[in-house]
Amino acid sequence: MVDDVAPVFFINGDNPLTVEAINTGDAYVETGVSVTDNIDEAITLDVSGTVNISVPGIYTVTYTATDTAGNNATPLERTVKVIDSTAPVITLIGEEIINVPAGEEYSEENATALDDIDGDVAVIITGSVEVVAKTYTITYTATDKANNSATLTRSVIISADNTPDVFELTAIDNAFLSTDIVSNEVTVAGVNTAITVSIIDGEYSIDDGVYTSVEGTITAGQKIKVKNTSANALSTPTNISLTLGSLSETFTVTTRSAEPSGIFTGDGMVNGSTALNDVKGMIYQEHFIFFNEAMNVLYDGTITDYDATTFTASVDVYKDGVIDSTVTATGTIDNQVTIALTLAGTGYGAGTIDMTYFRDGGGGGDPYYDRDATQTRFSSAAVSSWYAPLGANTRFQNHDLAIFGPASGDAFTGIAFSPHYCDYIGITSIPDGMNNLYQINFDSTQGGFSSNCEQISTGFTGLITIVDGGVERFTDGTMWFAATNGQYSTFGVPVYFKAP
Repeated sequence: MVDDVAPVFFINGDNPLTVEAINTGDAYVETGVSVTDNIDEAITLDVSGTVNISVPGIYTVTYTATDTAGNNATPLERTVKVIDSTAPVITLIGEEIINVPAGEEYSEENATALDDIDGDVAVIITGSVEVVAKTYTITYTATDKANNSATLTRSVIISADNTPDVFELTAIDNAFLSTDIVSNEVTVAGVNTAITVSIIDGEYSIDDGVYTSVEGTITAGQKIKVKNTSANALSTPTNISLTLGSLSETFTVTTRSAEPSGIFTGDGMVNGSTALNDVKGMIYQEHFIFFNEAMNVLYDGTITDYDATTFTASVDVYKDGVIDSTVTATGTIDNQVTIALTLAGTGYGAGTIDMTYFRDGGGGGDPYYDRDATQTRFSSAAVSSWYAPLGANTRFQNHDLAIFGPASGDAFTGIAFSPHYCDYIGITSIPDGMNNLYQINFDSTQGGFSSNCEQISTGFTGLITIVDGGVERFTDGTMWFAATNGQYSTFGVPVYFKAP
């Protein structure tokens, strides 16, 4: 019988066969094949090809067989896939949860990673730890050459610190009276969480926001300032207390010791060599008006800064009723004794003016400077009209300042023509009754010749006084009157007081 039938293979296991890579030194274990022949029971089997299970890749194993008649089986190939699907193992250095006390910095302790094929693998660290009190997560990632990744996390807990660094609210001296004073700005530091803000007897503003006295919160890096209203008396402190977290600080504002308010007379030298003789002056706190009839010049100033008895001011210079310039001035004050002013501009805005406190016409007869004649009338709703007729004209208007002058007369200096009369409504305050000095805000005007009233219009503030009063002071007296648009009265005008 002729044997011409080749053996037949039967493969054991999968083809292709997937094997997990290992790095233990063990060899690939062949699962083999089964072979049968129609005649022979014992058949020669050959296996060729190698598989390295420590190196991922694709390998081929070939099987061949021949029976005793020399019939060769069709070769069989098995594909062996050695794969790495196992991620590295990450090990933290240090604890999985780390508590950091307030005020201390977190120091990264790192981690290691080991892969069963690649060995040591680099660890990538993501996440950060800030100073703000909370729990932070640090993530550690390791990836082997087969792109298998593993992650592990660590929790870092930053403890809360609500005690800020020491801060200072610098005390303010020589403050204006009854004025809102703002402190220096403080940047909050030394805390890592939002802390409580509270204030007593004042208001605070965070990052230039709205001022408030309501309790709030603030965080490190934000800026805060406080506002305090100065006292309405000289050399008087006011205090507010600001608390940030567990730390408090006091802001003290003390009013100035020099009080310039009053009535002054004096002389000056301006515009190179122009003498100003018999300068009249009225000062109320930071506002002063000096004027000179002969040169028809008026200085309307605001004191902007005090340092003990020296000051800086901004001054509007009026010549012939028209503003000429605005200049900076410096000066000194001897409390209600003298005031010296140096103008740093040009023309009538350059020079010096030296004023002395005026006492009842310079005679010193009445230490209250006619306050008995005027204060009660201006402070009384029943007797508050006063007027200065220059002829037979009379007019009575409660709470009015009525200045009268005939058409041929001159009731004002520094204007193009003289009004017949104008009523300036709105005597709103008695700033310094002890010194017979009064302030008027021109809220409206009225009068028989209303067009003339436009010379001093709504919105201006004036200072008024009555000097040289007689015994009765109902029928004589000289009025000083000046407004902030450069207008002022003549100073020989008799003044009358009468109930409406």
